[in-house]
Amino acid sequence: MNQNNYYHSQFERMKEFMEQRLSRNLSVDTLCDSHGLSPATVKRIFQCCTGMGAVHYFQVLLGQENLK
Repeated sequence: MNQNNYYHSQFERMKEFMEQRLSRNLSVDTLCDSHGLSPATVKRIFQCCTGMGAVHYFQVLLGQENLK
């Protein structure tokens, strides 16, 4: 699996994790611990896949949920 595929695979897993926790606070540390990744790796994955950091992406998900 090349790096880009790995990032997208990990991103999809973390996105699903985030979507299941929209009613709770979520930290980068929680995301890292639950997926066995370092903060630097999480940052690279989110920058590659979304153009933003994990916290900003979570805020976007929260905003989308509030619009429903």
